[in-house]
Amino acid sequence: MEKMKENRLLMFFFLIIIIGVSFLNLKNVLSSFENVQGKTLEEKFQSFETTYNTNFAGQHTLINADGYMAKLIGRRSFNNRIKLNNGRLVEVYGKADISKQAENVVNLNRFLDDKEIPFLWIQTPCSINKYDKELPEGIEDHSNENADKLLNEFDKNRVNYLDLRENINKSNLDYDSLFFKTDHHWNIEGAFFAYTQIVEELNKNYGFKIDKEKTNINNFEKKIYKDWFLGSCGKRTGIYYAGIDDISLIYPKFETNMSLELPYSRVYREGTFEQAIFDMNRIKEKNYFGDIAYAVYTGSDYPLVIHKNNLVKDNKKILIIKDSYVLPLESFLSTCVGQIDVIDLRHFTDKSVYDYVKETKPDIVLQVIQPPSVANMEHFQYN
Repeated sequence: MEKMKENRLLMFFFLIIIIGVSFLNLKNVLSSFENVQGKTLEEKFQSFETTYNTNFAGQHTLINADGYMAKLIGRRSFNNRIKLNNGRLVEVYGKADISKQAENVVNLNRFLDDKEIPFLWIQTPCSINKYDKELPEGIEDHSNENADKLLNEFDKNRVNYLDLRENINKSNLDYDSLFFKTDHHWNIEGAFFAYTQIVEELNKNYGFKIDKEKTNINNFEKKIYKDWFLGSCGKRTGIYYAGIDDISLIYPKFETNMSLELPYSRVYREGTFEQAIFDMNRIKEKNYFGDIAYAVYTGSDYPLVIHKNNLVKDNKKILIIKDSYVLPLESFLSTCVGQIDVIDLRHFTDKSVYDYVKETKPDIVLQVIQPPSVANMEHFQYN
């Protein structure tokens, strides 16, 4: 009886919020109608929707309230996001034909092989564990299956890869501890683990001689920002549906002297790791629905990022082809490699990867992609 009374009060509170938000948007509705005069019916609908959504007052309050009610009644699917059995939020993906993606990677691998430049595909994990999906009954996701199909093609065509999903599984790490609750990215701890595994692979099979102390977490500081980050899934479901994430800043205790250049933005930062890497504007205040705290590492997804380390003597150069998982990962790698060039093919369009390789002559090319990105051909447009 007491619980029923509490639920009725919450429903009443939710109704008040809806009425309040509706009242705030009355002027917005009238303004939206004014903007559709003299247009076709289709244009009127499009104009009304654009104007209304752009000027929507109380949007975040309504999202939060709606998310709270969804949590209260136990909804596992809300606003195109799924709540796993462990409480984390994810987006699910269907089956993908990866034949063209595989063909393009195989061709790139052959091109690099002709130039005696090794290629290594790094298969990152995604927010859904390949070995324990924890999805609600009736919900399917094929992200990992799509990635597995791609790796199977690599096996047939002698393309080298490192499957970090297997490294995590063998390490007996708590999978959830490597991911945010409300975002599709791994967290900074997850990226750091990946960094240690990639360094081990580079040392073992690709002639690098990186000091293992550079991957010892005890040689790094860690600052935790509590309840600071609402991820991409959380922005769609509000702060109550799955909660708010902590986010860590992990940075070296050892001496660093490096630079970060964004050629397309005319940005250049140099100094310590913190001075070169961190864009502290991303994390200077709690802004759940605004900025992306995860992007404190480098700042964003740029067409091209060039990292240089003035304290590394072997002058090895790595080219990374990336998606957004790489932001903290490339930053950690920059502590122990002379130069790292990072290309995001969603934005890098003025020349081909082939031409960039010819110009810069890297010692190795890595492509680092999360399973959902496998279905996106933008990440495979090397020509």
